[in-house]
Amino acid sequence: MAPAAASTVLYEDFTGACAPNSNFLTPVLQWGGSINGGTVPGNVACVTDSDLGKQVLQLTAHGDKFTGSGPVGVDHQLAPRDKDDEFTGWKNPGYAPACSPYCDVRRVGGAVQTHIGIRGGSIEANIKPCPIFGAATAMFTYNYTEVNCGSYLKPNVENHCPADYAAQCCLPDRQGGTPDCTINPDGKVGDVCRGSWVQNKEIDFEIPSSLETGPGSVDPTLIKFTNTRMNTVTAFPWEYTHHTLAGVDPPYESDNFNNVGFAQNDGKYHKYRVDWVPSVSAKFYVDDVLHQTVTGPKLVPDFGHLILATWFPNAWAGSPDFDTCEMRVDYVKVTSL
Repeated sequence: MAPAAASTVLYEDFTGACAPNSNFLTPVLQWGGSINGGTVPGNVACVTDSDLGKQVLQLTAHGDKFTGSGPVGVDHQLAPRDKDDEFTGWKNPGYAPACSPYCDVRRVGGAVQTHIGIRGGSIEANIKPCPIFGAATAMFTYNYTEVNCGSYLKPNVENHCPADYAAQCCLPDRQGGTPDCTINPDGKVGDVCRGSWVQNKEIDFEIPSSLETGPGSVDPTLIKFTNTRMNTVTAFPWEYTHHTLAGVDPPYESDNFNNVGFAQNDGKYHKYRVDWVPSVSAKFYVDDVLHQTVTGPKLVPDFGHLILATWFPNAWAGSPDFDTCEMRVDYVKVTSL
């Protein structure tokens, strides 16, 4: 029997209605702590690309030299940033410009996200990356789940942890589980169920990058547009007050920094593709060349929404010493495998 033909799950070329449209919404998002203003709908637009002769999606990033009036960025609670609220926690100590009175409009990017969740397939986008250091061009699947199981600060207050989470965190081999925890995981005991359980699932393309981990990852002399992050995450130990399976076991994350052999800020469109079999494998391609393969259920997610974004990570894309930068997207296509 011949294999089933691939079917189109999603196709968008932005020649009709710009985002938001039937395929994409324009979310307000923020990652990374107090070092950026997230992504906002005001930095999402469609423009005519003279090289392609068609309308494309444009995601704009406003850097540390931007002095315009908006759009205003957000903090981690998605509240509007204040114009005098300086950024803190930047990992490259050699770069620390003051942002006041423009803190609310600097380090603000744009993003689109699929309405539908995706469970595998070939995900492909033709992208012209933002060509300036400091803002990341990103295409990634994302699924974030948080379950609040009571406060770790109140160990004698009854917990209400769902049974499937309690079954994982109260086993005897997890942080020395006690009989009380095992027998009565929702009772008045100070077990590891308390706090918030977070599961973060991602498959990431991100540009530019260093090829190093640790301090070398934020060394601006090592960050190049020849490099791309091709990562997967299935869980993340957010902080000690949050307890995920990965917070007890080793983190389930595959960090892969790859040299693709050419400068991706060359002003051209490049095809970024991941062939994804849920919980089995993720294969990363740039211009149809395979650069990275990740395998195994602990490293390959089973579900996520697709996000395309230009945003400001903490120093690993370089220093955002610029006014404005644009990422453009010709088309996005998702097909079954």
